[in-house]
Amino acid sequence: MLPIRGLTVLVPLIALVGCASSGGDSKPATAAASGGGADQSEAPATGGEIRIFTVPTVVLTAATDGSGGSLLSLRQYIINASDATLTYEIHANGASRGVFTIAPHRGVQTEHAWPVAAGRVEVETVLDPNGHIDDADQSDNDSLIIVDVPEVASPTARAGTDIAFAYPPYMTFTPEQDQNREAGYGDWCYLVNVPMRNNGSTTLTLLRMSTSGDHTSTSQGSGEYVPGTVKTIGVGRGAMALQRLRIGVTLDPTNEVAEDDEGNNTYQLDVVAPPVRGPLAHG
Repeated sequence: MLPIRGLTVLVPLIALVGCASSGGDSKPATAAASGGGADQSEAPATGGEIRIFTVPTVVLTAATDGSGGSLLSLRQYIINASDATLTYEIHANGASRGVFTIAPHRGVQTEHAWPVAAGRVEVETVLDPNGHIDDADQSDNDSLIIVDVPEVASPTARAGTDIAFAYPPYMTFTPEQDQNREAGYGDWCYLVNVPMRNNGSTTLTLLRMSTSGDHTSTSQGSGEYVPGTVKTIGVGRGAMALQRLRIGVTLDPTNEVAEDDEGNNTYQLDVVAPPVRGPLAHG
């Protein structure tokens, strides 16, 4: 629990502390939408405190509307410890995705989703864009996450034992914190998101993946994975602006699972990190 000026909220464990791993399994609540735009008549609230408490995460899945595109879900924890209703706006590649509100003295795990096509998408969130709340520290009033949306490829379930990518692996980038940049960790924190699926008809107890090339790692999930279960693992670290990253992803790298189809276990990422970005506009 985190007390903030009389407000006590339950917060997730991915705070604004640099690179974070992603589990991709949670289903948080969505903040209320606001009609038309920010409320121009709201009076400023003296000494209010608002913040984006967690590093934003993006979950990509295949769209279910038959379009062949993807669905982007943006998740982050926002705190409104002021006496006023907080308004915030989300932009994707410069276009508004809507204006939303959070009631006074509340912390909310927000989730907003919309369809996207393949390509790079820059998602920005700005709290209190019209400056109605007098927040002394505006350094945590906005967030940025950049995601490279791949071409959609969904596996076809099969009989027997099979592990496949539920959705192609994809990378996200969030700005590295100032102290980490100064220490030489890079300009961006990247995350390789790997959605794994039990694509067969038998229950599995282990889903393991590894990365190679410019990022070497091995990660796994243990449990009961019935047919159709999806488990997403994220691995990452810092990267310099415009750094090229060539990363191979392999499912079941040591062949611990005897699969009927071993031909769908590898994927290659070849991505260039974004250029340096200046500070986002504060409300």
